[in-house]
Amino acid sequence: MYIAHTVLVHLCNEMQQNEFKLTDQIKEVLTLDEEIHKLAEELYQQKSLLIMGRGFNYATCLEGALASKSYIHSCLSFLLSRCM
Repeated sequence: MYIAHTVLVHLCNEMQQNEFKLTDQIKEVLTLDEEIHKLAEELYQQKSLLIMGRGFNYATCLEGALASKSYIHSCLSFLLSRCM
C-alpha cells in the first residue's frame, strides 16, 4: 500500500510540474502572435504553399496541410456561393 501511495504522489508531483511547463509554453506561443500575423500576410499573397516535415514533425505537417487545404476550399466555396 505504501509503494502505491508513493508512486501516486510522485505522479501527481510530475503532473503539476508538467502543467507549469505547458503554461509557460502557451505563454511563449502567444508572444509570437505578431510574428505569426506577419508570416500569414506574406503567405496570403503566394500562389502555392509547400509544407514539409519528417520524423516526429511528419504528423504536424500532415495536419497543417489538411488545415490549409480545408481553409482554401471553404474560401472558394464561399466565393462561388456569392457569385451564383
